[in-house]
Amino acid sequence: MKVLVIGSGGREHALVHTFWRQGHTVFSHPGNPGIHALGAPLGDGAPDDFEWIARRVREEKIDLTVVGPESPLEKGIADFFAAQNLPLFGPTKKGAQMESSKSWSKAFMAKHQVPTARYETCKSLSEALQVASSFFLSGKKAVVKPSGLTGGKGVVCCQTYEEARAALQEIFEEKRYGRAGEEVVIEEHLFGPEVSLQVISDGSTMIPLLAAQDHKRLYDGDLGPNTGGMGVYAPVALDQAMQEKIEQTVIAPTLRGLKQEGITYIGILYFGLMLTEEGPKVLEYNCRFGDPETQAVLPLLESDLASLMMAAIRGELSSQQIRWKSGASCCVVLASEGYPASPITGHPIGALPQKGDLICFHASTALDSEGHLVTAGGRVLGMTALGADLEEAIEKVYEAIEEKFPWAVFRRDIGKKALSTPV
Repeated sequence: MKVLVIGSGGREHALVHTFWRQGHTVFSHPGNPGIHALGAPLGDGAPDDFEWIARRVREEKIDLTVVGPESPLEKGIADFFAAQNLPLFGPTKKGAQMESSKSWSKAFMAKHQVPTARYETCKSLSEALQVASSFFLSGKKAVVKPSGLTGGKGVVCCQTYEEARAALQEIFEEKRYGRAGEEVVIEEHLFGPEVSLQVISDGSTMIPLLAAQDHKRLYDGDLGPNTGGMGVYAPVALDQAMQEKIEQTVIAPTLRGLKQEGITYIGILYFGLMLTEEGPKVLEYNCRFGDPETQAVLPLLESDLASLMMAAIRGELSSQQIRWKSGASCCVVLASEGYPASPITGHPIGALPQKGDLICFHASTALDSEGHLVTAGGRVLGMTALGADLEEAIEKVYEAIEEKFPWAVFRRDIGKKALSTPV
């Protein structure tokens, strides 16, 4: 099969790598140096020029287009391709609201009885400050989220009212997130283990992929600011009772709700879950593969990914079963100094390890004028190792990293808590 992957980060490299190792011919747009080694660039068209992309898809006789990031989905690329009768894996613009508008998705959860945190939406600083104050006066801590897309970096978990006020002033007065911050969601801070669960959906059936656990905070011990994700391991060992509870109280009502809203959701739906004492609750939906979760989950996939996606597009997921490799994986993100606020770019990356059970996914890399690989953003590489169990995967990935990347900021505890305290 000929497959096009749209996007340029670590998630897209993991998708391209999966299609490539499963024997498909891969194209990429725009891609990055790691992606281009496996998937030929589609050309120099703009990433949001859907007409140009569709024309190149026809010219190259591409069978399947897969969208990695959320932005093209929010802009309606799935609707455009459907009108052109071109197979694309990803939800429509209406379905992408599950991520593109946190206020819409929270209202969706409330309407369709999907368990989530208590919340309020606010459109002005004064209103938001009043709501935040009420949370803390009632003895609850608060989480502040711009309603729009912020690349996974807009969430602030506030321990005090002063922290909430500073976060809200940054959004409304400093306009750090632009239009994405014109509306804000303030919700109750939940506590418990956090789990990422991605499902593949054809609009009638949702099949879960392996559960994973992301590490959002910048520093060891879950300290420091929230980031786009500093590392992840898979699978998370959920017992049968918890799996059934997630299916019955989270996935099933979400699917019913989408149908009632008139949305035939084709693609990946990501559930960010908190396993509270009251049961699993949804922190957020994403309308695409998680990043970096994809870099840990897809290397364990045995089933043909392109075939699963085509089955979803045709509405035939109910007849599919997903096969996984035994063992576990651990992905550690190597970020550039200054991430997430002001990452330094242009650092020479150096030699990358080459081993069969180790995969180095490029997230923000570029080639300099002499053709050398350099850092080009915040999260630069996702180093993923496979092992017979999680302990072996962790040992392999950190052995590969050691101190070989002096430009890198990375956590040294990815997955280690799970060795002593399983979810």
